[in-house]
Amino acid sequence: STAILCLICNSSCSISKVVSRFAFFPPSPPTYSVEESPEGVGRLVFANPEMQAAVDSVAHVAQLLQITVHTLLTSRKQRITLLHFKYPGVQTTLLWSHANAMDIGEMYFFLLQL
Repeated sequence: STAILCLICNSSCSISKVVSRFAFFPPSPPTYSVEESPEGVGRLVFANPEMQAAVDSVAHVAQLLQITVHTLLTSRKQRITLLHFKYPGVQTTLLWSHANAMDIGEMYFFLLQL
């Protein structure tokens, strides 16, 4: 209980700051990086060779779906990677918001199957 009190006091007595320090650690290192072409088109490159091989093996599906990768820069200078899966002819949009500190690279194959 003393340790928790110290953490709260070191965080300007803010419970939410203490919770965020424990709950929202981004994966380190991330499973992917974003590689941009000269035209500004991004693509995910996976750090794990097996995962990259799996992505390459389903590249034809990715082309059919028109997957694009975007990177947003926040006011805090943090980068957020967005994936846009567009299936030709579909008129409905599904917006998937994953949990904080979730590595979108880990979600790639799940999102590909939606």
